[in-house]
Amino acid sequence: MADVFQSTLDRIQSIIEGKGFGLQVDESEGGIFNFYVINSEGERIATIETLVTSGNVVFGKTRDTELGEHTNVFKIRWLGTNHKYQGSGLGILLLIYALCYLKNRYPNINYSILDDDSDRSGNLFGNIYTSLGYEFQGNIALDIANPKKLILSGPERQLQLYTKEKIQDFLIRVNKLLDKKFSGPGAGGKRKTKKSRKNMKSKKSKRFKKSKKSRKK
Repeated sequence: MADVFQSTLDRIQSIIEGKGFGLQVDESEGGIFNFYVINSEGERIATIETLVTSGNVVFGKTRDTELGEHTNVFKIRWLGTNHKYQGSGLGILLLIYALCYLKNRYPNINYSILDDDSDRSGNLFGNIYTSLGYEFQGNIALDIANPKKLILSGPERQLQLYTKEKIQDFLIRVNKLLDKKFSGPGAGGKRKTKKSRKNMKSKKSKRFKKSKKSRKK
């Protein structure tokens, strides 16, 4: 299990350090874990507070009721980024790092829960929790006036990590997101190889020759 998450932990650390920042993890009594992104002055510019605890999860539904249980969970209590650094992606990097770190540390805990009361909590697209696979626990319905909006019965969300398939789906989502948002040299994302640069050059040469030939005509 450790190897499954370690490569993602290393990648997140590489991206954050490539931005000129550092990572810090503090563990307190009572199962509290705080994760920080720190700038060169030692200022904590992004923070996520988590708790290893017990909570209610929903693992299925019938027509009339929800099927759930009270079990051990990773609870996301707070996530924030200093105003100056908002929009840089540090929040989602820290969230991914925290989830991988905790699942690596406690492989037998299979759920993460949180209360999503953000302004974009009802948006199907663009919400960081949705992009990682968090789903609403309560009953939901689409807003007919806006199919990208949800009518929510509550802010509770959960992420399921209880099977190899669920973990694989989570890691696929994570790495696609990292490829999209943090690609480029020094960012830990996709990089252009010598082969890809050669192919690009070849395509440009072919287009140039074709254009030159057409001008002669």
